[in-house]
Amino acid sequence: MRIKPNAGLIQRLQRHLDKDTPMTKSIFIDTGVLVSSKTFLKEYEGSISKDCEAVLTYIGDNFIQSLKTGEWMASINGKRTKSKDVKAIEEKVWKSYKSKLQ
Repeated sequence: MRIKPNAGLIQRLQRHLDKDTPMTKSIFIDTGVLVSSKTFLKEYEGSISKDCEAVLTYIGDNFIQSLKTGEWMASINGKRTKSKDVKAIEEKVWKSYKSKLQ
């Protein structure tokens, strides 16, 4: 969870809610914000790997870490998953998030 709210992200989500449409993968991905590991540790509540260089953050306290190895990593339902393909990890994070909405 971000300590200081992101006003731009809140506005995007409010516009989505005003349309009264279901959450889609494209809307979820649109909420992604890339921050440095230093910024993440300062502005968000959560722990990251010591090998993390940057973090993609999403709504619902979801995030994907960019590691020094060139891999991307996320913790989904308590299990770490890694891939060199960020889209593959993003898909898994989206599916996990979507399952919690239902």
